[in-house]
Amino acid sequence: MNFTQRLSRYLVGIFIGVLMAFFLFGQRNCTGWMPENRVKVLILENPLFENERVQCLMECNSISSKMLRDIMREAEVDFAASSPRESPKKYTLVETAIDPLKVYVEMADSSSTIVNLERPGLNQCDC
Repeated sequence: MNFTQRLSRYLVGIFIGVLMAFFLFGQRNCTGWMPENRVKVLILENPLFENERVQCLMECNSISSKMLRDIMREAEVDFAASSPRESPKKYTLVETAIDPLKVYVEMADSSSTIVNLERPGLNQCDC
């Protein structure tokens, strides 16, 4: 058996293995254990509250609680601006958009509180 036959059989085996892995694991999200996803799961699965200022900003800018949860689900956690070792833990979630909404969350043991919202051009009203 010469080198080209070995190489072709090796490549056929790799191709079959990749196809099997794709069909067996193709629909799975394998990033659920990453720190960003773990933080978002902890925030969204625990009871989520808004303080009075955030409620005022949400009413003033026509942002519903469901819309805010959807934004948080798709947002990225900015660990540089977060303080996960403080008590309560403080996280900053940044929406990935042209004018990103920043959501500041304080997370206690059994609940999370949204303490501030920031966006360029966000109407501050009298909050």
